[in-house]
Amino acid sequence: MRIAVLGAGAIGKVHIRLLNKLGIEEPCFLCRTVESGQATAKYLHKEFGIRSNFYTCFDALVSNGLDGATVCLPTELHYEYLMKLLSSQIPVFCEKPLFWNKLDSRKDVTLKLKEISKFKEKILLVNTCNSCFIKTVKRHESVCEPIESFKFNFFTNGLNRYWDIGIDLLPHALSLLVELLGNCEIKNLKIDQVEYNRFFCSFCYDKAHVEFDLRESQDITKELSFIINGTEYKRLQETLNSNYRVSLKNLENGNQYYMQDPFEVYIQKFLDSCKNKCTSDIEDSLTNFNKMCEIIF
Repeated sequence: MRIAVLGAGAIGKVHIRLLNKLGIEEPCFLCRTVESGQATAKYLHKEFGIRSNFYTCFDALVSNGLDGATVCLPTELHYEYLMKLLSSQIPVFCEKPLFWNKLDSRKDVTLKLKEISKFKEKILLVNTCNSCFIKTVKRHESVCEPIESFKFNFFTNGLNRYWDIGIDLLPHALSLLVELLGNCEIKNLKIDQVEYNRFFCSFCYDKAHVEFDLRESQDITKELSFIINGTEYKRLQETLNSNYRVSLKNLENGNQYYMQDPFEVYIQKFLDSCKNKCTSDIEDSLTNFNKMCEIIF
């Protein structure tokens, strides 16, 4: 299959590496300049032994046909390229958020969503891979019903500040919440703290009280953890003999569940969709984004 990565920055390089690991021998990518393309191709070959082709023109990239594309561009460019790809019948895997431009009003966002929704039964997946952690809990443990409380903590070394932290990390938080409780209405929303390095909000969701504590700082210790009805789970990441391993640990009983890297799971899901030409309802991919908009606006 011929799969392209649009944007070869930090996250784009991760896409290229995983695509290659999962069987795409020579991923191609779109970049801004010949110089940046040459530098990225050299880096990928030196660090991972990946041979890749780069383009600086979108039309040239798609001229020979694509079986799929992943969008890793700056968020203000997402909508433009989503429309180009979907209009060309090209399956899309998009980094979160689905799109975002600080100049857009709520009305602008609604109109853009309406345009995207016209592409019914096409392949559009959004990278909300952290929902895999809730799948792991459900697979291995009995979660007591009803779920009365859910708290999600995500601390990263990202460079976003104030409200931009919410735009960056809310899709992660919402992916777990929707996987846990489904598509429910957000009620009694409170944006309690929007600080330089922190975005904190709380609301009611189904029968649960929900809190999201999202932080970004170069000095912070990375953490992804969540608490369901008082039981805390924490993501653990380790490198063993050059192999990257992910696990989820129940901090109450000590049970630790090793799992495939959620990012890799979602890339494989996308490749399977491209290979089998199976369609997906775009509305399913818009749920997370709509809820983010509810909170941000």
